[in-house]
Amino acid sequence: MFATEALGGGTIVARLRGRIVDDATLHELFVDAAASGGYVDTIMIDDDENLVLAADQLIHFCNHSCDPSLWHLDTQTIATRRTVGAGEELTIDYATQTTNADFEMDCNCGTAQCRGTVTGVDWMDQDWQRRYGDHVVPAVYRAIQRWGSA
Repeated sequence: MFATEALGGGTIVARLRGRIVDDATLHELFVDAAASGGYVDTIMIDDDENLVLAADQLIHFCNHSCDPSLWHLDTQTIATRRTVGAGEELTIDYATQTTNADFEMDCNCGTAQCRGTVTGVDWMDQDWQRRYGDHVVPAVYRAIQRWGSA
């Protein structure tokens, strides 16, 4: 996913749509997708609440970066994190969208901030928390708040 024109910081680029499902239903969707060779694109919204993205959204093509050009303004609104040049890839940090400790993926984004592995517990890192502040989904924000007061 690439910017077709220069975008200032804070420019809204997507409003996520889809259906909200609980964890058990999401697990069933993953099992069905694996059996059929399909794909489920989802973000965690809150505890036991996940948004399965509608298939017709361009945001499906948004790759991960450890130094992304996009972040969340709220659960379903994605905006530029900084100024983005025409032709620049639009990326988001997948760890801003989950607290699932089982989530893990290799990263080769090539940025100076590349973590090598992206996980559902990256939110526990204080530098990561300072980088994103409240520009994460509510589940991640609440996890940070609970962890910080523990």
